[in-house]
Amino acid sequence: MRLFWVILFVSFSYHLFSNAVPYMVIDGESMLPTLQDGSMVFVTNNKIFNKKIERGDIVTFSVEDAEDLYIKRVIGIPGDTIQIEKGVLILNQKYIERKTNNEMNEFIENLSNNVSYKILDKEDTYEYDNTERYVVPEGHYFVLGDNRDNSRDSRDLGFIAFNDIKEIMLPETNIIYSVSFLF
Repeated sequence: MRLFWVILFVSFSYHLFSNAVPYMVIDGESMLPTLQDGSMVFVTNNKIFNKKIERGDIVTFSVEDAEDLYIKRVIGIPGDTIQIEKGVLILNQKYIERKTNNEMNEFIENLSNNVSYKILDKEDTYEYDNTERYVVPEGHYFVLGDNRDNSRDSRDLGFIAFNDIKEIMLPETNIIYSVSFLF
């Protein structure tokens, strides 16, 4: 009888993970050091679950004339002002704290909503290390890759419309990552 329950649990879990919980495989280095090329992340459709998109969320989105989805971090929400000076992010006229991490060219950035994450920034003379001031319009978001010198993001693509955002990455603290190794 115990074997029956184990088989039922494994079958149910396999079905859940293979069909009900969408995932994506990272292709590229624009989200280093947070997401490695070839790593798998779980995502959720924010329109189904009506999750509010917040600063620091990692989202997937479509871009006109591109086949694949992009994956980037939300930095600016509607009404925010964003600027970058010498590689340092300025959010709503406040310089965002950036601490050197143990790794070379790796920093920890702390947003105003107590969200922190690692970024990779090799130089502060890159084309997009000094930008104009952007004001995020209603219904749009400003996104950046964590690999600031190697990312196509809002500095290049422009603002991302809410309707173009497809999914929000589930945090790695979510239980789904703990049991995904079974499949």
